[in-house]
Amino acid sequence: MFNYFKNTFLIFVLVFIAERPVQAEDFDIREQRKFFCQLEKYDQCFYTGKCTSDEYKNYTDYFDKVTDYSYDQVGDIYNLIPKIYRKEKKISESGLKRNILEYDSAYLFDISNIYMKGKYNWLTWFKHKTGISHQSSKSIFTEKESDECGAKMFNKYLSLPLPEDADLLTCIIHYQFIWSCLGYDKELSKNLFCQLGNSNCIVIY
Repeated sequence: MFNYFKNTFLIFVLVFIAERPVQAEDFDIREQRKFFCQLEKYDQCFYTGKCTSDEYKNYTDYFDKVTDYSYDQVGDIYNLIPKIYRKEKKISESGLKRNILEYDSAYLFDISNIYMKGKYNWLTWFKHKTGISHQSSKSIFTEKESDECGAKMFNKYLSLPLPEDADLLTCIIHYQFIWSCLGYDKELSKNLFCQLGNSNCIVIY
């Protein structure tokens, strides 16, 4: 009887450990670097257009899971991913595989705005998870790693307070102010590879 209760208790403990969300101490520096590397790659989808629907989905999957499903509009991103493409195909030329992506600028505009809100939601999650922020900076990349994937995005993160922490002037310059400071990336919006109304958004790579 004692062994039965002992085994049951051990099973309960193991299940609890397996199912608990990632704690701050589990989100070590390697995971923190991966977080910013993935965010940097996701951002580049909107600067270059060189992302397939699978890549959009994989990046969204990563942030949705790692942040404990913190962004309540993530479903809108998933719904829009197939709609942003008018055409998505792979071809092979002289033994080289290439992607041909034709975008719908209206749907791309929609998903970029929802992504920007999500990005600042995920960065807020990072701030609360690690304690690292503009106000309390700590380097996770060494000087020798300044060219590593994620380093530029991390430095950008440290360079500005998040929308929730920004004063009015900072918000007006870098974000968007409508009664409160909103998560809106003016740089990304300005440099979105396919601007709203553009009828010729074709990317081949």
